[in-house]
Amino acid sequence: MNPKLLFLLVYLAVFIFYVIVETDRPSLKHALSKIILASLYLSFALVKFISNQLWNNSVDSVVMIALIFCWLGDVILIKYLYVGGILFWIANLIFWLAEIIYLVQRNIEIFFPILLGLLLFFIIMLTVSYVTKKWKVGAVKRKFGFYYLSSVTLQGSLALVMLFYNPGLKEITASIGLILFMLSDYALAYNEAHSEKSDAILRLNSILYFTGMLLVALSRG
Repeated sequence: MNPKLLFLLVYLAVFIFYVIVETDRPSLKHALSKIILASLYLSFALVKFISNQLWNNSVDSVVMIALIFCWLGDVILIKYLYVGGILFWIANLIFWLAEIIYLVQRNIEIFFPILLGLLLFFIIMLTVSYVTKKWKVGAVKRKFGFYYLSSVTLQGSLALVMLFYNPGLKEITASIGLILFMLSDYALAYNEAHSEKSDAILRLNSILYFTGMLLVALSRG
């Protein structure tokens, strides 16, 4: 069987199981399935990174570092919300750096895509700022959520803009993955802002996030 197909089948099986047990937290089956799922996307990306000698490409190297921080965030978040959030915050900034490097490497005049990305970023964050003021959560959690959403929106906005700059299949796959990553965090933020959590939105968050991470990993090769 084709190794990539085998990987996708295993990933899909663990993915379905994880989505089913997503609401059974905290539990051992939830924690283990999440760690396995995260380890699968990281392992696939790492194998492709090494086998294709992608360390010679600065974009691929930076994306690999970001994926490692995402994996750390997935694992730590099971137990420590804020520490995991900080790791994802770092990952988002590294993804954003990878997008900037990609634009420079393609000899694209970066002023306009960055300007469009920042414009989209500010429009989204103004909306987020207005919405978060109504969140019935503590001040610390509200501020943490706002700063974190700023980081994921920064990379997600530029990923969206990059789709309009004649990207190849690799870049399209990665960009869509990062946009799904951004949307997953908005679903999570919505759920965290309400005292009564929605199981459907919790599962939507996981579907968007792990699909996004899969696409980013697949874009490595």
